[in-house]
Amino acid sequence: MAEVVAENSAEGARGRLRAAIRSGVLKPGERLPSTRSLASQLSTSRGTIDLAYGVLASEGHVVGRGAAGTVVASHGAAVPRIHAMTSAQSDAASVAPFRMGLPALDAFRPQLIFVSAGFDAHFADEMGGLRWTETDYAWITSRIAEVAAGHCGGRIVSTLEGGYSLPHLARSVAAHVRELAGA
Repeated sequence: MAEVVAENSAEGARGRLRAAIRSGVLKPGERLPSTRSLASQLSTSRGTIDLAYGVLASEGHVVGRGAAGTVVASHGAAVPRIHAMTSAQSDAASVAPFRMGLPALDAFRPQLIFVSAGFDAHFADEMGGLRWTETDYAWITSRIAEVAAGHCGGRIVSTLEGGYSLPHLARSVAAHVRELAGA
């Protein structure tokens, strides 16, 4: 596996794994190495591999199976309604912690998802500092909806928590609700 990846950045590992999946080097159903094992082989951190696996899962290339590991998705696997964000957005450090949490949320297999929807991470809001956009909120909501669809029949409870730049709050909430309504 290390020869397939041979890159110690999350972006590089993700790109190499994606190419290996698309070219058929990694076959549907094939189990990927544990994050610990691949990180050790590549002399990188587990967080780097977690991030790469999380992005690949959010794009529909791999499926987390909890203790059974991460496997290459079948060709008939559902493709996310919103595909990967633009490269500038998908590589944003501010969204990385959320991406890293997706495999854990999927592995947890929730029966219901509660969302405390705070919008003060918006770039126009002075409270958060994460510099998210309406597109980021839509992407995050769609990823949550995918997990909910896979584990709990789409059951999501979302409550408005905050956001202080009213024009941006309105647009961010609208993006969030559009994704929930489409789920």
